[in-house]
Amino acid sequence: QSLRYAREVSLARGCRVQAVIFSNDFYFMQDADCDSSSYSRTTYTQPLMRQDQSQRLEYLQFDQDGHDPIALANQILVIDPAGEILQDRAGSLVDIATLTLSVGSRSFTVHGDTAYVQ
Repeated sequence: QSLRYAREVSLARGCRVQAVIFSNDFYFMQDADCDSSSYSRTTYTQPLMRQDQSQRLEYLQFDQDGHDPIALANQILVIDPAGEILQDRAGSLVDIATLTLSVGSRSFTVHGDTAYVQ
């Protein structure tokens, strides 16, 4: 549900959204300068807020105490405003056909070319 919401935000605002996924946690960040012409992990500095703007869109609050969350992530996905989900591999974006992910006890499949989540 959160990934679907992030996709809708990306499409509506025309900005990429980064999904940082761990084995039991996730959070979303927006491209702060909304420049989708190039990719750099460091431009994702603006937290994606829940629809009511009350708090960050995240599952559990990741304990960042002394750790770089990007380095510890299981997966980093980037939702493109063109309606695709791309995978960050070592700082470069690559196309994905389908990708099955698990967060906690939940599993879901992402279809990269359509950004469909099931």
